[in-house]
Amino acid sequence: MRSTDARAKRLAASVVQAWEQLSAKRGKQYRAILEKRYAAPSVRQFMLHNLECAKGEKVSWGEIYIAYRAWCFVQGVYLPPIGVEAFGKEFGAACEKAGIQIEGDQKLYAVGVRLG
Repeated sequence: MRSTDARAKRLAASVVQAWEQLSAKRGKQYRAILEKRYAAPSVRQFMLHNLECAKGEKVSWGEIYIAYRAWCFVQGVYLPPIGVEAFGKEFGAACEKAGIQIEGDQKLYAVGVRLG
């Protein structure tokens, strides 16, 4: 009788473990769907709406990120805007694609633009 109880407990534990793993996997998929549906506006959308060409001017990436966060709030975003590191990667790639010059080592600047 005791061996049957032990087997039943092991079986129950393995079923619970399998269910938790499946739930965790579904949770990640569900979160990914929500993030796509309610994602923060893209960095490129922000750039199109808020950066203007301005010869001889430059804006720090920090100022641009702060403006991006404020813009996302005004847009009525359901999820928080992307983090500063992800923003930096997307903004850098978008600047490169748009031909916006980047300057600086410790503190980065977008050259030839201003916040509008």
